[in-house]
Amino acid sequence: PMVRPPPPLSRQGHSARVTCAPLVRVKVKARYVGLVRESTKTKLSADLELKLRAIYYDVIEPESVEGTIKAIYTGNWDVERPLELEDVQFLIKNAARLFPADPNQVTGPGVRAAVWNLQNDLIQERQAVVDKLSTALSNSLYPDRDPKAVANLAKEVGKLLERDRFATKRELEDMKKLAADAAMHFPPDFATALADVGAVKASFKRTSNQHANTGPI
Repeated sequence: PMVRPPPPLSRQGHSARVTCAPLVRVKVKARYVGLVRESTKTKLSADLELKLRAIYYDVIEPESVEGTIKAIYTGNWDVERPLELEDVQFLIKNAARLFPADPNQVTGPGVRAAVWNLQNDLIQERQAVVDKLSTALSNSLYPDRDPKAVANLAKEVGKLLERDRFATKRELEDMKKLAADAAMHFPPDFATALADVGAVKASFKRTSNQHANTGPI
């Protein structure tokens, strides 16, 4: 008997197939990225172990280190959020500031809370120096401009001086210097400054490098 070809897809069915394909790819990619991030976070536990041994090298039992790391990585996620990959990296980088002096006081929730608190502090410190720059610009160079517009300019310049996900000591120092010497690096015309914030950074870096090479005048 003659085999009849399948009926052609309706316009609606064809559209559904075309639409679903990208969605499937997005979900597969998202799952893959999630697995890679979790794998990387697990591998970082070795670095965290080294940090703990360095901090508590003479006051912590080696066998208790593994339990401490497990407590940091696990918790009741119904009532609190877990550390993401970037948070674990932050924890390792700032371990000396985040772990208590007594290893017996280390708890998973306590360490996670310390991470959130320090991150919040650094966010506030970054905002404080941006506000300081904004105030300096409003008071000296651009007193006739809308304070919100000046604040936005300060924010954009601040982004160019960021070195990490959260404020660093060097970043905060640079922003304070920039606020103190704003007239040296910002043009008198507000529109010019807003159009090329990179020029402000370039001017500041050039001056900073000159001082580093010649020393204070």
